[in-house]
Amino acid sequence: GGEHVEVEGARVDLADRREHPVEAEVGGDPLLELAVKEEPHDDRSAHYLGREYMYYGRYEEAVKELTRHLALPTATWSSERAASMRFISRSYLHRDDYKAAKVWALKACAEAPDDREPWYELTKVAYMLKDFGMLFFAAEKTLSTGEQGRTYISDPESWGYLPYDYAALGAYNIGFKEKALGFKNFSDFVQSRNDLVEVQLTDPPVTAWVPMDAAVGTVVQVRLQSVDV
Repeated sequence: GGEHVEVEGARVDLADRREHPVEAEVGGDPLLELAVKEEPHDDRSAHYLGREYMYYGRYEEAVKELTRHLALPTATWSSERAASMRFISRSYLHRDDYKAAKVWALKACAEAPDDREPWYELTKVAYMLKDFGMLFFAAEKTLSTGEQGRTYISDPESWGYLPYDYAALGAYNIGFKEKALGFKNFSDFVQSRNDLVEVQLTDPPVTAWVPMDAAVGTVVQVRLQSVDV
């Protein structure tokens, strides 16, 4: 089931990957809400609360609190600001407001262009819009951007196999079938291993943390076949 594309015998399955909260429009952290009420100018708490609302499906409140976070004068860390923009984008995406979701995903990319997560957010928006040109562009940017952090800002999904699947789908639909096959093959490779090591893709230039049966820290050279544009 779900949307898929056949790439020279390889199947890429891409279901609707938006999150679906178990208890939509309910839930939250009352202690966090109290903390924000008592310290409304604490930017970190504002970001946490907005994120919490988003996770619980309280999207209108999420947009409101995350927008407030961005307006706080102490909210200056670009990666955290971009994360708030990503969550605003995701909240709009859940509400099927794709135009607003795209705008906020682009804002996140502009805020923290060297982080992988904003580009992955844009990738998911492009997929929902069925804009395959933007999907391919955003997925390639995802795969060529950033180093995986170990903070609460990092999104593990953006460092897994899904960006390769999205890149394969985008490439296939704009006529880059050899590139699509390369991305799909690498997606399968990522899913087939268990330990985390760094893999350096040399064509196109991409660095990603992916599973592989090897010692942690091993750099493996992998070349994806490219096609002339």
